[in-house]
Amino acid sequence: HVALDLNLRVADIQRTKLEQLEESVASYERATAIEEENETALRALVALHTELESWASLVFALEQLGEVVVDPGERGQLYAMAAMVYEEQLENMAKAIESWEVILDFNPNDAASSEALQRIHRSEGNWKELIDVLERATQADPSREVALKLEIASIYEDSLDATEDAIEQYEDVLTYEPTNATALDALKQIYGEREEWDRLIEVYERSLSAAGTDEERVEVCRSIALLYQAVFEDADGDG
Repeated sequence: HVALDLNLRVADIQRTKLEQLEESVASYERATAIEEENETALRALVALHTELESWASLVFALEQLGEVVVDPGERGQLYAMAAMVYEEQLENMAKAIESWEVILDFNPNDAASSEALQRIHRSEGNWKELIDVLERATQADPSREVALKLEIASIYEDSLDATEDAIEQYEDVLTYEPTNATALDALKQIYGEREEWDRLIEVYERSLSAAGTDEERVEVCRSIALLYQAVFEDADGDG
């Protein structure tokens, strides 16, 4: 295409020989108007907008180039750059989230994107969205399932006031790790506050199995005995 080649040649001369960066941008944009997916023009626009600190134009060029490149690794890098520009330069968290999500759509195991989304959702107080990202992270890396489920449980409990959902997550943890002290202690706290004594005693009994030393076992037995005494003697007294 004659017009395309001409614009590309003019843009290159403006950029490299004349150092007319803004005029070069205009020529490369004319080239992309002729052929939207022209990789030479898009790569040049990414470089020029970065140099000119034209942030809104830069993210547009990064996204266009991200749709054109074949290599998934490079595509991920381009969307990651777009996400960082949206967050740091344009302060547009919604668009930053969108860019990180694009990466996870084609690479669900991308830890950097998952961690960035977790950080943004945490800082923005997007608790349900944060849980969704954490749940996807458990599927991507099953070795972190217990730690991530504990985090999900604490979000349900502390930020969403969804205690039943928190209980479900703590119980899930105990199916993988029956001796997990964090989950056991959290369930004791919840059932104690709700005065669900039978369930509380059951958790203490599970703690007995989890106790590692004689001292710990004695302490758990003492707690169970005191609980029986307080709850059931009170019940007898009330009767």
